[in-house]
Amino acid sequence: MHMYKVLNLGSIQAATNGDFINLGEYTSTVTSYIGKCIDDMTNSKTITTLPREAKRAHVKRIHGHFQDSGDTQRMWQGIQAITNYKTTSPACDRDASLPDVLNDFYARFEVQNNVVARKTIPPPSDQVLCLTTAEVRKTLCRVNPRKSGGPDNIPGRVLRECAEQLADVFTDIFNISLSNATVPTCLKTTTIIPVPKKSSVSCLNDYRPLHSHPS
Repeated sequence: MHMYKVLNLGSIQAATNGDFINLGEYTSTVTSYIGKCIDDMTNSKTITTLPREAKRAHVKRIHGHFQDSGDTQRMWQGIQAITNYKTTSPACDRDASLPDVLNDFYARFEVQNNVVARKTIPPPSDQVLCLTTAEVRKTLCRVNPRKSGGPDNIPGRVLRECAEQLADVFTDIFNISLSNATVPTCLKTTTIIPVPKKSSVSCLNDYRPLHSHPS
């Protein structure tokens, strides 16, 4: 069966209540199914590569550790480099409440927003924007495969290589979203990675928030 039919029929059935389609549940079901397919079909492997000149410099540096057999310290450093031995990294902040504190710190703008959003009713003459499958397929084909996936864990390479199979179901999701003037919650989710701006952190502002958006 065509991948679109599997995604579309199963997802719509799971998210349909009478004549109403829960867009958030529909989108979440589709992305979860894609993630399951990725897990079932791929194996993870870490490969470290070095440019040719860097390799030569690295080999020369390693050989230098063994030039003087009397210098046991340098020989031990060479063995560490060959075996990729690493000392234990310093422990991170032991405060178990830090993740919650950072979450409140970064979400403070949303919390302080007490204005209720209101959907503006468009004039009868207005035409709701509607995307075509060809437009969505073209956009998916332009996804940078080298960029890492967001919280949905869908790699850009999958979106690009499977653009033909995914274009229909994503077109359906996008058009429902445009028609209802709503964005699925799972597409608004982001993972924030706090990276210290300096070696000694004294306050929450000393962390730089790096965002990882959905693919």
